[in-house]
Amino acid sequence: TTEPRQLEHKNIRHPIPTGFDSLDKILNGGLTAALYIMGAISSLGKTSWMLNIADNIAAAGRDVLYFSLEMSRYELIAKSISRISFRRAGRNGSPLGDTFSTFEVLNSQGNNLTLQQISALQDAMKEYRETIGKRMFIFSGINSISVDDITKAVEEHIRITGSRPVVFIDYLQILAPEDLRSTDKQNTDRAVVKLKTLSSTQDIPVFCISSLNRANYSEPISMAAFKESGAIEYGSDVLIGIQLYGVDRKKSEKDNDRAVRIAEILKKAEDPKQ
Repeated sequence: TTEPRQLEHKNIRHPIPTGFDSLDKILNGGLTAALYIMGAISSLGKTSWMLNIADNIAAAGRDVLYFSLEMSRYELIAKSISRISFRRAGRNGSPLGDTFSTFEVLNSQGNNLTLQQISALQDAMKEYRETIGKRMFIFSGINSISVDDITKAVEEHIRITGSRPVVFIDYLQILAPEDLRSTDKQNTDRAVVKLKTLSSTQDIPVFCISSLNRANYSEPISMAAFKESGAIEYGSDVLIGIQLYGVDRKKSEKDNDRAVRIAEILKKAEDPKQ
């Protein structure tokens, strides 16, 4: 029957909360049927933040299709379980020994865990299965997933379940190219146009990560900072930029003074102890 599909189609008009109140406020309530592209410099937590948003949406009861072109589904699930373990420890007043990094989750079978730690890890895994896991569909493939593959997966999901999912893609520049003879910019432009078409045709939110030009790493983020900019700038409905605090230009600051200050900011950002 087509009734479930029609019901979901109507509901998609209402904003879907991301789970981050400050972001939802900026987005007028959350994600709607549009193309969102988020950019940030390397190692600033793009994947972790986008996965957190995807997890929040899945836990709230809406289907999520997550396409990962860098990390395996096991790594992504481990990241989510790691986050759950820290949240549970804070909520229950448990010791930090009952929390686990992504690496520890992936390698838990080889670690000498106490009975208490085993129980804490099992509880985190159970919470993932019962909340996020029921609505999260992860597709992973290093440089092997194209926009056409994503489109087919979305169409198949809607046909089988009658549910219109929220789509997440990590990330734009390493989607399988449509034409190997074309330049990176041409293939990126085509991908953006097709993702916008997917969002419009299926009436769903599509949220995609983009890398930035290295020349803009020490500059305030702008439209020009997005790598292979062009279709990204004009084809996306919403551009989200994440940058390190303090990289904005200060009034009357000399170039040499700014260079020293930015170098210190970048150094601190690379230090896990900061």
